[in-house]
Amino acid sequence: MNAIHHTNNNCPIHQLFEFLGKKWIIWLIKTLQDHWEQSFSQLQSAMSSINSRILTERLDEGIAQWFIIRTVSTQKPLKIRYSLTHKWHKLWTKICELADFAKNL
Repeated sequence: MNAIHHTNNNCPIHQLFEFLGKKWIIWLIKTLQDHWEQSFSQLQSAMSSINSRILTERLDEGIAQWFIIRTVSTQKPLKIRYSLTHKWHKLWTKICELADFAKNL
């Protein structure tokens, strides 16, 4: 029997796992989790293997998904910092619950 695979790109679960499955996303989020707020250069230093174009893309995608927030200070010189949103922290608790569930299978 052939299985029919139907991918619904409008499905929120599909979109979430597609986002989380992108190269560098988990490492980026882990880095932000470990260090609260980071500048672009701090992130690039912590993730030494990533190039600046990909890091910019992943940050922009995280911002578009409402998991990463970009804060610009009003002081001179301007400082741009990245951090995780409350939405991410809520999702993280669910991921931890899922991991606990998987351990007990």
